Amino acid sequence: MDIYNLTCPDLVSLPTVHIKLVHYANHPITCVLGVLANEAGLQIQQEMFKWIYKFYNIISVTQDAPGTLYEYPAIRFAQWYSIQNNMPILYLHTKGAFNQTPIQNTIRNMWQFEFSVYHDWYVENAMTLNDFVGCPFTDGQSTWFNGWVANTSAFSHINKIPISTDRYTYETGLWNTGMQVQVTGRLLNNAEFTNLAPMWDIVNIFKT
Repeated sequence: MDIYNLTCPDLVSLPTVHIKLVHYANHPITCVLGVLANEAGLQIQQEMFKWIYKFYNIISVTQDAPGTLYEYPAIRFAQWYSIQNNMPILYLHTKGAFNQTPIQNTIRNMWQFEFSVYHDWYVENAMTLNDFVGCPFTDGQSTWFNGWVANTSAFSHINKIPISTDRYTYETGLWNTGMQVQVTGRLLNNAEFTNLAPMWDIVNIFKT
């Protein structure tokens, strides 16, 4: 275990990827924040740091714009770091950096509420359950909007995460491991992704 070792072998040869330990306070869960390094992404990063550091250690995995690797660098680092250190990971990203629409800010507000107010729920489950992946909404295998907490035993069921030009590899396909990992939704466990209305009713509470 070496929490200060950030040298993921699969990422060291990628010149557009930069990894930094931003904050460490011996929290039980480390947040790996995927950052798109355009103007909007760097602003969103600072906004998110303000609440994340109160509850989580923070490592930023920054990708130079335009971000053609999608979420690969941050998620691959999250998997590697969790396995190296036997540590649960909160994975988030600078949502809205690429697609700057008002709903992205609403989703970030929801993340802030979810992963701070219900921080203890995520910690308890990640530290005590085998193969835990938790998020606000799931159909059992997908994490809506791709913000989640996962522990090391869950990561161990995924083969080494590939580089893909299909962003949905990371957004909806990551935890489809043949039911070896059952994603737990704190709010909804049986979400129907063909009928998003119930989830939007909740998310829209966080409009500003």
